[in-house]
Parts: sequence; C-alpha cells; structure tokens
Amino acid sequence: MLLCFITGAIFSCKKSGDQISINGQLSGKEPGFLVKNDFTLNSRTITEDSLRTDSLRTYYFGAINDPLFGTTQASVYSQLSLDQIGQVLTVSNTLDSVVLTIMLADSGYFYGNFNSTLDIDVFEVTEELGEDVRHYSKDVIAYNPIAIGTYSGVPNFNDSITVRNLDATKRIGPAIRIKMTNDFASKLFNASSSDLSSIDNFRNFINGLAIVPRTSSLAPNEGGVFGVNMDNIQSQLTLYYDDTKQSVFGISNNDAEIFTTFVSGNVPADIQTQISTDGDYVKGFVRGTGDTKVHITFPDLFDILDQGSININKATLKVKVLDGTSSPTFPVINTLYIAQPNPDNDKNALILDYSLYLGKQSGEYSATDNSYSFIITRHLQDILLSKKNLNVDDNRGLYLLNFANAFRSSGGGVLDPLKQGRVVLDTRTGTGIQLEILYSKID
Repeated sequence: MLLCFITGAIFSCKKSGDQISINGQLSGKEPGFLVKNDFTLNSRTITEDSLRTDSLRTYYFGAINDPLFGTTQASVYSQLSLDQIGQVLTVSNTLDSVVLTIMLADSGYFYGNFNSTLDIDVFEVTEELGEDVRHYSKDVIAYNPIAIGTYSGVPNFNDSITVRNLDATKRIGPAIRIKMTNDFASKLFNASSSDLSSIDNFRNFINGLAIVPRTSSLAPNEGGVFGVNMDNIQSQLTLYYDDTKQSVFGISNNDAEIFTTFVSGNVPADIQTQISTDGDYVKGFVRGTGDTKVHITFPDLFDILDQGSININKATLKVKVLDGTSSPTFPVINTLYIAQPNPDNDKNALILDYSLYLGKQSGEYSATDNSYSFIITRHLQDILLSKKNLNVDDNRGLYLLNFANAFRSSGGGVLDPLKQGRVVLDTRTGTGIQLEILYSKID
C-alpha cells in the first residue's frame, strides 16, 4: 500500500501542481496521511421533492399520528378495469351489494402501531386520471366529498378471509373489505349499455376511486402505514346480484392508473420554522415518502485548498440519531440515502460515489454508535477539482433523505416499493454530524 502511495505521489508531482487526486480508500492509519475533521457544517430541514408513486410493486397506504412529525396520510387512487364488457343488468336482476377488496402486503411493510384502529373512506374521483400518465406523491386529485364506502378496524396481516364466490365461498389472503353505499351500488348496478361498451366509456362513467384513511381519529403514537397489493387479482370491486352472481371490476397496473399520495398535517413548529427560514439548526427531520429531508452545506470546504495540491484518499460524512427520538412504534430508518441538489432545479441528483458503487456507499444505520456514515470521496474530488482548476463553485451541499426511489422520480418501468420511516438527526457540528477527510500533501 505504501508503494502504491509513493508511486501515486510521484506521478501526481509530475503534474502542473494545481491538481487534486484520489488514490484509493484508506483507513487513516497509514503513515504520512493527514486528517481534517473540523469543517463547519450547516444543516436545515426542507421539503422533499414530489416523487413518482405509480407503477409500483406495492403501494403504501394508511395514516400515522407521530408526536415528533405530525400526521401522515397515505391515500391510494385507482382506476377500475372493465372485465366484462357490455354486461348490462336489468330490472329482472336483483342487486345484493358492492364490495371493494384490497389485498394486504405482508407485515414487513408496516410502519407504526400494529394495534391501531384504522378508519377509511372511499370517494369517487371527479377528474380523469389519464392513461400512461405519471403520478407523484404530492399530486392533488379531485373527488366527490361524499363517501361511497367506509371501513373501521384493525388490519390483520396474518389471517386469510372468506369471501363469496358465485354460489360458493373461497378463502383469500389477508385483505380489507369495504362495503359500498347503496347509492353507489345502485349507480354501478344501473350502468347502461353505453357505459359498459368500452373501457373509455366506463372510465367516463366512473373515473376512479380515492381510498383515503382518516387522521382525525388517531391519538399520538397511533396509526400505521403499510403495503397494499392493488395489482393482485383479488383486489377488485365486486358487484353481487341474484344471490349467486357477480360482476367484477378489477384493478391492474396493465390497464389502470394506480398511485399513492402523501399528505402531512399538524406539522410541529420546529419543522415548519426550518422549512420556511434559512439557517443552521441543531436537529434534522427526515421522513418519507416525499415529506422532509435534510440539506447539509459545507461553507468552509474550500479552506483545505489553502494547503496546496493534496491527495484525498477518503472522505466520510457521519451523522448521529438524536437520542430519545426513536421508539418501538417509530424505529429509525434502516438506510438513509444521500444526494446532491440538481444545479438547475435543486431536485435530488446522484452523487458520483452512489452511481459508481450502485448505492453501496449509502448509509446503513449502525446501532453501535447510533449513526449513519456516507463515503463521499469521489463527490468531493469533483468539487475541489472544479474549484481549483476552473474556479467553478459546485459546492451545493448534500441531501440526506429516506429512500432510493427519489432518484427514479422521472424514470420508467416498474419501481420497487417506497420505503417508509422517519428519523431525527443530531445536526450539531462536531457533536452529532462531522465531515472527515483523509488526505496527503503532494508538494
């Protein structure tokens, strides 16, 4: 290793003397290396981007009342598929009921209090949801405020349930079943031949469903956000009639727009202050999806250039969780991700370390010292080289955020499930958050 360093130093010295280079990821115990860890770091909580939430494998749904962050409301919007084109019911048929079935993902997606009662309302969407349209976490969708279905209960993620299937019954996996009102059931039952003649006509007849959990009924430390499998064949709206018959209106990513929106409420004053007022704050609030992140800036980063040409071997950003802010109900996030502000719009943009190492340099939570660490060597290399050689200031700081899908907010294809969780960070420079650079002088 020493030989590699000497060789690298020799070749570096042959340059013009205005270069900064990186020769590996060292431990800091090698001879001849210097450490600088007294950088000033300014931290502030800001709002997260509106992130893409359609075309997911699993959709998040639910409501939480978090005493440190306020409420979160995760609602699901979905079009319906027309599985039986032209099947018109007449006065000779007798309406029984209409039931919405939502299949639950496994309990591993759950975040919050498992024992909480969840109240849900279903509404009829009053605008077109589009076709092949991308939808995002902060979309605002219009719907009729009169509920067409309600539910109250504790979701069970472990037991299957029995449902009627024609003239028999069958067992399906864990699910929530919501009975629709008589008015909505009658509307569906009385659909005309024109309404049911094509999928386009049907979606003019019923634009879609808004499935919205209530936050008003939740006491502090109650509620939960969990995964629902809207694309499961058993997730459907079922019209039962004539005792033994049924019509099914399915939900599928193949031909239906499905997405989740997230709304925050009762946001505590200290978070609101950080969002609205620039400055340096001692606590940082990260919550997903699409809620808040922490922006960290390095106002004296370029001071290290006063030492002349240097060789950076490792740069680590480390931040601790604020003591006393996690609990069994609201555990810390397993992994935080790091991004940089896009120079054009300040949205999340990859840093070089993340793209080079496919995210493996991101910060997994360490219970040993209650912290997250991020390797940002390549990122700082680019910033310092741009400043030293081109006098270009790319020092826009870094974002700490909740999940990797933030980087695919404009991508295509099927996305992985969004990650849920929150964490309060200790952002006091030197005590809670620190930037450390391992380097050597070239000349």
